[in-house]
Amino acid sequence: MVLILGSYDHETKPALVTLKSCLASGLMSEEWTALVVLVDDIDVYKIDVPESTESLFVISETAETGLSLFVVRSRLLVDAVDMGRSTEDVDHVVAGFVSERYAGTVLKLPILDKVTVLASIMQVAFLVRHVELTRGGEYIELAYLIGLERASGGKLWFLKREGFELSSMAWEILDKFGVQMRSYINVEGMCAEALRVVRNLALRGPFPPKV
Repeated sequence: MVLILGSYDHETKPALVTLKSCLASGLMSEEWTALVVLVDDIDVYKIDVPESTESLFVISETAETGLSLFVVRSRLLVDAVDMGRSTEDVDHVVAGFVSERYAGTVLKLPILDKVTVLASIMQVAFLVRHVELTRGGEYIELAYLIGLERASGGKLWFLKREGFELSSMAWEILDKFGVQMRSYINVEGMCAEALRVVRNLALRGPFPPKV
């Protein structure tokens, strides 16, 4: 799993969407599964199956093509299901899917628990700083990821567009916790850097196989 975090201002959001598309298409031919997600665009549900201690989660993602569900078991992506378009509430669709497939129930996770689950299964996370002034929510997400034992600094990458400076505090946080840094001039350059990072990480250790 590749996570993408960043501000949703009118300049950064299109850049994040483009990065997601570039990574998804650029990694499609690899032997391992590449699930690329924008953190703010997905929900995570915990699956409770009677008399089972197995760790199961469902990740829901709604796009123009419809709803997709991704099943994670023991920190591995094991199933991907295209649910198509529906006027039904997503929570109800997920609940019905889990009831039929696993005879279980679901609990929709709040934001911090969602990020905790994502951090436990991700291979890499990109925090994008595309403009100088933002609301700063992405820094809160970064700090939370840094604080999780399962999200080491080696998995976190800071992508910054050239043309403006970061604060001294931001630099100290990145340095202290080993967050990797890449700069870029334009969105095309950002995509190229991110693709290079993911492919190089895959060479260092096994990524999940295709589901």
